[in-house]
Amino acid sequence: MSIPNFKSQDDWQEYLNIFDDVFQYKKAMLDRVREELFPGYRWDTLPPKSIETINDIVSNLVYEVERQFKETHETYEDLDDFFIPMNLTNRQIALLQVALTNFYDEIAKTSTSQMKAEVMELSQIVQDYSMEKNK
Repeated sequence: MSIPNFKSQDDWQEYLNIFDDVFQYKKAMLDRVREELFPGYRWDTLPPKSIETINDIVSNLVYEVERQFKETHETYEDLDDFFIPMNLTNRQIALLQVALTNFYDEIAKTSTSQMKAEVMELSQIVQDYSMEKNK
């Protein structure tokens, strides 16, 4: 996909605004996962492979959130091509399982039973994916 030739300055500005919103959304998710997996580390102190892993985990979490959202909001069921299948490495799976366990431990203190069940379901999806991948 290339950046279009804009018909007006307003179109260009709207495009930039959308980019900024999406960038801030993605950066917030990346920061959240980085802090969970590497507490106290700054981006400039992480090796490139760790940064890549964080990005892959965020991408896969976004996929899973979108999938669950789609399942509970039937008006989105026509967006099948929007959902990308998971393709995690064994290391990413292990990191994701640790992050989910830590997240569950944290939410177990204050969250509803529904939230706990959803995190457990997500953990089971990751576990099933891992088992299927390593057959």
